[in-house]
Amino acid sequence: MWIRGLGRSMRPLLNSGDSLLVRRCSNLEVLRGDLVLTRRSDGSPALHLAVAIQPLKTSSFLGHSDPESGLLLGRVQAVKRRARTFAFNSATRKLVWYLHRTIVLMRRVPFIRRLVRKTRKIRAPEWAGPLRRRVIGAVTVRSLKSADRDPLCVFAGDHLETSPEFLGRQLKSRWQTKGGAVGAFNSMGQLHGFAYLDEYREEGMNLEGYWIRALIVLPSARGLGIGSQLVNELCRLAKSRGILNAYADVDAENAASLKLFRSQGFTDAPSDLQVKLTSEWERQGLKRKWAVLQKTL
Repeated sequence: MWIRGLGRSMRPLLNSGDSLLVRRCSNLEVLRGDLVLTRRSDGSPALHLAVAIQPLKTSSFLGHSDPESGLLLGRVQAVKRRARTFAFNSATRKLVWYLHRTIVLMRRVPFIRRLVRKTRKIRAPEWAGPLRRRVIGAVTVRSLKSADRDPLCVFAGDHLETSPEFLGRQLKSRWQTKGGAVGAFNSMGQLHGFAYLDEYREEGMNLEGYWIRALIVLPSARGLGIGSQLVNELCRLAKSRGILNAYADVDAENAASLKLFRSQGFTDAPSDLQVKLTSEWERQGLKRKWAVLQKTL
């Protein structure tokens, strides 16, 4: 059967949204380097690389071993990305295995690890803005509808820590009447930015009000004003639904995000709200210095 994958654990080999042709098989048919679909003890599916057999052991493509391999369901026969289909055969399996081993060995070299970290911090220069705008094309910022579930889940699987399943569920039901979500789409229907507005109670936290969450613009689209458009569109949507105040929590050291929200009319919230939010996040296991901002709509 054909399935669609979501997540980052197999990048850059597989991307969120790729379709995979999986055939049921037994453990005896699996070879090292196969892409296998398993079911974990909690019932969730996972598609990872078989790094050992008899017994079966699996790993992400970049070498993060799974604590449990799970129950084998099948192995991948083909991968479809957009309009192209690639067969996953004996030659492909060997190539994937050698690439995996090379990457794992390279990641053990301290110099290469430092180089990768520095590369990730490189930001596109401002003078490249017009060129990036031409490459990306026209971007439309609008509210997300229930029909946008697939591109949202693909985007979340690649770029967000928040569960794609949670976002998809909220989009199909709650966000059609309460809170809401907005995205920046190019002409191909691909998301380049996203944010949503909702109550923290939906995520198990004891905080009042509606908060702007998961605001992100892809690095290739930053510096083009998309972040400001996302915040502005969320505030417009909130006001249309009778919400009186919008809140945002930002890492106190994230100067760019603080500047963005303040440019959109957000001001510092009372200190007691910051204390309460910090306490709630610590209860969730995340200890960080937060800045809390608010805007009257």
